[in-house]
Amino acid sequence: MKFFSQFLITGMLACSLQLFFPWWALVGVAFIVGLFYLYRHSFSSFLAGFLAGGLLWSGYALYLNWLNMGVLAGRMGDLFQGIGSTGILIATALIAGIMCGLGALTGSLLRRTIFPPKDLDAVQS
Repeated sequence: MKFFSQFLITGMLACSLQLFFPWWALVGVAFIVGLFYLYRHSFSSFLAGFLAGGLLWSGYALYLNWLNMGVLAGRMGDLFQGIGSTGILIATALIAGIMCGLGALTGSLLRRTIFPPKDLDAVQS
């Protein structure tokens, strides 16, 4: 439940802030949300951020691709040695997912550094 709430809050905040701030605001949102969630393994925080950022940007990229009937993604794919429009959409999702995941991981590790948990067995996964 904690994983899903981090995923959902990161996705909703990033989606709303992307309307007003630059593209890298996604990382700041994931960092701040990652500060509030403590897991036994920090990889869970990375995964929640990765999925939130990747799904957000892939959905938006698919929407933009649908609006221009795939012309822009196809041309960008040709520019990058012919990887095609699908490759561009996958690369977009991976880049956003990695950025957001690293932001969430950094927030989680900073919290663990500043406020170390007394007993890691008491922390839920």
